[in-house]
Amino acid sequence: MAFVFEHLRRMKESNRKVPVDRISSLPDELLINIINFLPIKYAVITSILSRRWINLFKEVTHLDIDDSFLCNSYNAFIAFTCKMLYSAKLSNMIRFRINNERCLFTSVDRWLDVILCHRIQEIDLRIQMPLRLPDSMFTCKTLCILKLTECYVILNIPDTVCLPCLKILHLKKFMFSDADVISRILSGCPLVHELVLTPCHWDELDQLSVSAPSLTKLILGKGCLAYPPLSLVTVVAPLLLRC
Repeated sequence: MAFVFEHLRRMKESNRKVPVDRISSLPDELLINIINFLPIKYAVITSILSRRWINLFKEVTHLDIDDSFLCNSYNAFIAFTCKMLYSAKLSNMIRFRINNERCLFTSVDRWLDVILCHRIQEIDLRIQMPLRLPDSMFTCKTLCILKLTECYVILNIPDTVCLPCLKILHLKKFMFSDADVISRILSGCPLVHELVLTPCHWDELDQLSVSAPSLTKLILGKGCLAYPPLSLVTVVAPLLLRC
């Protein structure tokens, strides 16, 4: 997407008559799609390019928050993310992704509460911190993709799990202390066709049961079986494809 900034920069710096700004004349839908591919920091920066771009970043459908692209200050990071989240048009939000490996923040659970009130379709979290998953995450009727990586989460699964649209579930680097967690989640996901558990730690557990009638892809990474080793893995998935 660097060509967008370079194109507009040259137009501003040139002293001769400039050609028609063809990029800014594109429909909103196309410009928003371009912004969706930018890291969040640069998505916001597009607002200073011209009047045409001032509010377009608020219409993004993909909110990707990556701390490697943001400031080093913990407080500034929180302030920036909150401002972006609450200024965006959340009714348009499709994907919410956080990649945070350097600083710990406790606002994620509140951000999830806000996001889950809307028709979110994909949540992708890579956070090296203790995290509470709201009960509403397990009853989100629009959620299609859920990826949780390196989240130090205690999975307190509510009595009712209803994820009727969930098709892809990734749980990576998790610690499981309850043998029924996976079964309870899958019981409320009738359409899930991809399940990834790698690598996971099974705390004092020696058996794993996976039952999903629509499952076509199952990945149990080496680490998933390594510590401690599982003595028995039972898979009931009539549509599972052989690699």
